[in-house]
Amino acid sequence: MGQPESLTRQMTHKLAIKGGSPNAELLIKDADIHTNRSGIMHSIMKVVNNKISSQLTVEIRPYTKFSDETKFHMDLLPSTYFVPKRLLYFVSGFRNYLGEKLLVQHVG
Repeated sequence: MGQPESLTRQMTHKLAIKGGSPNAELLIKDADIHTNRSGIMHSIMKVVNNKISSQLTVEIRPYTKFSDETKFHMDLLPSTYFVPKRLLYFVSGFRNYLGEKLLVQHVG
């Protein structure tokens, strides 16, 4: 089975974040968002735009575009797995460590 077209080429998806549940979505009201910004970030946000964006940005990059080291760590994970790239080495290392512990307990 092939991959969906939207996952085979590099692109960025901006997904709206909504509240509620999968069965009853709710719009997130500005009054419901609580941020404790202070200092320079508070000043910048006031000048630029006081509204907070309720979006999740997901960058899709084909497997072939990654370095060999990154591909190695990706190959240690299940075929469908979502993890921030900066945590990839940690997650693959932890799963490898856990797998070794389970094998020792099972065989041991």
